Amino acid sequence: MSTVIENLRYKLSFWKPNKSNKGFAAFLEYNPDQENAGVMLTFMPQAPTGERKFENEKKFIAKLGPNDLGDMLAVIEGWQEGIGALDDKTGYYKGLYHQSDSGNSSIKLEKSKNHAGLTLSLYVKRGDTSTNGFINLTLSEAAQLKSYINFILPRFFEETYAPKA
Repeated sequence: MSTVIENLRYKLSFWKPNKSNKGFAAFLEYNPDQENAGVMLTFMPQAPTGERKFENEKKFIAKLGPNDLGDMLAVIEGWQEGIGALDDKTGYYKGLYHQSDSGNSSIKLEKSKNHAGLTLSLYVKRGDTSTNGFINLTLSEAAQLKSYINFILPRFFEETYAPKA
C-alpha cells in the first residue's frame, strides 16, 4: 500500500556566507502542481550584519523547466562547459534567458575558472529593479545537484504530463 503525501516539495539548499557579507543562499524546490509545475531556483543575499544570516525579504526567484534542468545536467556531466551560447568576448556562457509578464531572468551554470567545481548564477529583472547573485559549487555539491536533478526529472514528467483524473 502506498501513501500519497499532499503538497510534497523536494528541496536542495546551498548556504554560502562569506566574510565580506556578500554571500548567497541558493535553493532549488520542485513544485508538482500541474498548473505551475517546475523547479523554483531562489537566491537569497547574505545579511550585511557579519552574521551567517540571509535576507528572505530580498530573495529573487526563477522557474526552471525540464529543458533547463537537462542543460544543467549536461554541464555537471561534462558534456558541455556551460549553458547557453559562449560569449567570445568574455569567455563566459550567456546562460538561459527566460521572459515572462513579470520580467526576465538569466540562469547560468558553468565550470568555474577560479576553482574546481561549478558556478551557478541568477539574474532577475522585474520592472526597474534588477538583482543578481552567484555561488560557487564544490565538486561534492555539484554531485548533490546532479542527484537532485536525476531524482526530480522523472517526477516532473509524471506530475506535469499525467492525465488529469
